[in-house]
Amino acid sequence: MKRMAEAREGGKQGFLEAFEDLEDPRSRECVHRFDELLLAALCAITSGADSWISVVNWSAMKLGWLQRFLPFANGIASHDTFSRVFNLLDANRFEACWLCRNKAVRIEGWFHCTYSLRRQPSVRF
Repeated sequence: MKRMAEAREGGKQGFLEAFEDLEDPRSRECVHRFDELLLAALCAITSGADSWISVVNWSAMKLGWLQRFLPFANGIASHDTFSRVFNLLDANRFEACWLCRNKAVRIEGWFHCTYSLRRQPSVRF
């Protein structure tokens, strides 16, 4: 498994720095880069997406904006791909990265929100 930092081309993307030790759980080369899946999902969920279908829809609408940060050479992955990859992730490691990221955001003063990683009954991921 590759770590995201090893898979990344070019410079660091600030939003994803807290996740650079998170390993890509896929065992083979895939069409969609792990950092692209992570960026699209995190941005969509932060913007209110509540299912993998809504993550894909949000990402497709914001593809031009997402491409300012990463190439997305193969477009946006399917909802099945997002689901498969995120279900394979180490949940404890992802949670630690998420909490680290949100702590950094609050410290830097980018916005004053706190996030809960507890799943709400209506959220279907």
